[in-house]
Amino acid sequence: PDADIDVLVLSPPHCTRSSFFTVLVELLREHDLVTDLHPVPAAYTPVIKFKLGGVSIDLVYASSSMHVENSNDFMTRIEDEHLVGLEVDEPGMRSINGVRVAHSYSNLDSFRESLRAVKQWATVKGLYSNVLGFLGGVNW
Repeated sequence: PDADIDVLVLSPPHCTRSSFFTVLVELLREHDLVTDLHPVPAAYTPVIKFKLGGVSIDLVYASSSMHVENSNDFMTRIEDEHLVGLEVDEPGMRSINGVRVAHSYSNLDSFRESLRAVKQWATVKGLYSNVLGFLGGVNW
């Protein structure tokens, strides 16, 4: 019920984090299907949280000078060696690593079941929310 979709925006260098948190937020604010819009640019991993048609979305950002032909191929095969020479700042690297970690689980059903249990426990204990400084999502 409290699950969300984590989305990484990988942009070229001329798109900045500042414009991500200003221009994109304004565009989202104007969209009829977007509700509960909460940009959190000062978070450890900056994020724009919102609901699109009732579906919770966490949108994170990274900018890179690397040319990517096919972003789907890039994200499904990204390994440590792909990060060498990649000009990405620390928040951008944390955003990319979140996606990498999520793609690294071989037994996805087992992972999902375990994650749900841990999230439930952490929520009950008041320890769940990366926006509040605790671990969240795949960080567990």
